[in-house]
Amino acid sequence: MRVGVDARVLDRGEQLGLGVRRFLVRVLEQLQVRGHASSVVLYSDAPAAAVDRSGCLADIACRRLPAWRSHRAWEQVALPLAARRDGIDVLWSPCYTTALWLGRPRVVNIHDISFDRDDASGVQRRLRRLSKRSAAVATSVMTCSKFSRQDLVTRWRVPESKVVAIHMAADPPEPGWERRAGDTLARLGVAEPYLLHVGTLYSRRRIPTLLEAYARARHAFPDVSLVVVGRNRTSPHEPLEDIMARLNEQVGWRAVRHLPYVDEADLAPLFGRARAFVYLSTLEGFGLPPLEAMAHGVPVISTTGGSLAEVTPGAARLVDPTNAHEVAAALAEVLASAEVRADLSQRGLARARAFSWERCARQTWDVLASAAEEGGPRG
Repeated sequence: MRVGVDARVLDRGEQLGLGVRRFLVRVLEQLQVRGHASSVVLYSDAPAAAVDRSGCLADIACRRLPAWRSHRAWEQVALPLAARRDGIDVLWSPCYTTALWLGRPRVVNIHDISFDRDDASGVQRRLRRLSKRSAAVATSVMTCSKFSRQDLVTRWRVPESKVVAIHMAADPPEPGWERRAGDTLARLGVAEPYLLHVGTLYSRRRIPTLLEAYARARHAFPDVSLVVVGRNRTSPHEPLEDIMARLNEQVGWRAVRHLPYVDEADLAPLFGRARAFVYLSTLEGFGLPPLEAMAHGVPVISTTGGSLAEVTPGAARLVDPTNAHEVAAALAEVLASAEVRADLSQRGLARARAFSWERCARQTWDVLASAAEEGGPRG
């Protein structure tokens, strides 16, 4: 079996989704370990060195196709032409959309459909249309939680037999991160102790509630700062940067540190030295950042939004993401008690160990192999 992979997210993870990039890298690494490297071809419009920036996918072939003015045209024309020419048995598209006309099996990952809203932007509406069509032509659709699977079945009417839920996993703490933590935090301008949020700043992640709750809680903990990692992609746009700046002006120091983007190598020190991790999402397809915090032994304050109830049960302090008073009380409870933090840390570590990239890769390969055997492409 020859598997073609739309690998553009490996080069443009910051634009297309860092969580999706992490997912694809870890699965490809595991496929190498399982001896499937020679069966996989990565397609991108970037050089191989840019696609495999860390050099961890050296055993997998990477084919660069010339870039097109439109990345959708590249996906719908250049990619299927190359896949047919190379005799690909199944095309795997890990980032929401796939080639609509190929003449052979396709598997697409639709991690969630949070963009399927009445107030969606023009970009989101276009993504929704193409994702729906991709789900219709794909032999199989993979998603990352039972919640997202049910969403696809009930809201988009994708046949149940076609949708497979496969959990992602968290990376274990990088060896030696403690030795460079001080230098990393100093370079990033992060003052300890601090609370942490990591994840693109979507409206559903309730950053204004987090900022209000932090402002309330810090009266009792004036030395605790807040670090918010992620680009502002709220829709409709919320002036989050202005809110943070006003809060810093009120307290007279840089209590809130906003880092739009952090290199992947800096995440382990950021997670590992945090006093607590806060993630107030009302809707998640999976929720990788809270799981990563748990893997680092960091106490997590989160919600039951979407799949989070599936990922964090019994391992996080759960709050109403619309209630700043309740969130502030949870922050105060966790900051005030070393015993509470230790309990949440231990429960989080145990929960994180229940997820495995090896199992994720094995289940992904099984879906790809089944699609290749089934055939029956629709376009």
